Amino acid sequence: MSSGGAQGNFDGKNKTDGTGGSSSTTTPTIKWPKVKYSTFEGCPKVVTNAFDRAGWVQTADDKDWNVGWFTVSQIRSIFHPDSGVRLGDHQMVNHFPNYLELCHKSLMAKNIKRFMRDTRDANNNSSAADDSSGSKFDSHHGSGSGGGGGGSVSNGPTRSLLAATGLGEFTYKDGYIPMTYNLPADYNIFLEEYKRNPSSWWIMKPQNGLQGKGIFLVNKLSQLKKWSTKAPGLAPYIISR
Repeated sequence: MSSGGAQGNFDGKNKTDGTGGSSSTTTPTIKWPKVKYSTFEGCPKVVTNAFDRAGWVQTADDKDWNVGWFTVSQIRSIFHPDSGVRLGDHQMVNHFPNYLELCHKSLMAKNIKRFMRDTRDANNNSSAADDSSGSKFDSHHGSGSGGGGGGSVSNGPTRSLLAATGLGEFTYKDGYIPMTYNLPADYNIFLEEYKRNPSSWWIMKPQNGLQGKGIFLVNKLSQLKKWSTKAPGLAPYIISR
């Protein structure tokens, strides 16, 4: 048996080559680098014990780590815009600054709408540039010199995100993101959409809720009368179709 490694033979056992003979070689053992983690004093034992059992190594170095387990306030301090500190490609953390922008239901809906608006604007700009250059295929598929094609979009980060996610022609009609409104703030806008689809079912979720609490389904406006106007003490909801 040779000392080399055969691609695809991960278990180190012999395999036949289809003629009845043995053609496999021993797969060399891959030694992965140790994962280094950094955490705060008083971090729950359930976290550090899990890291230790996985063979990870705790480090006191505030820069040389792969996994960071910090409090929200520590995250905000470490990655404050003025600090200049940013995550490396080999690092991950358990929180991120402004995490409520995604974790809070109403803010997530707002940011998804913003993303979709940027998507539409980027596509419109791309189409205009492609029409003028006559290279629509190149601009959408990255062919041509430099891999960028003939078209260009002023919103570079959005264009890159669209290329990476494949959401170039993304709309609500695709059914990936449900039509969503904040109530009672968006009640009048929601009402217009409801009238266009009066037989649809909608799902109501409290903006600050969790664990499935406070969720219910509606299909009649009479069920939403309480959220038609702002009132003191009224818990805000989001409604999605």
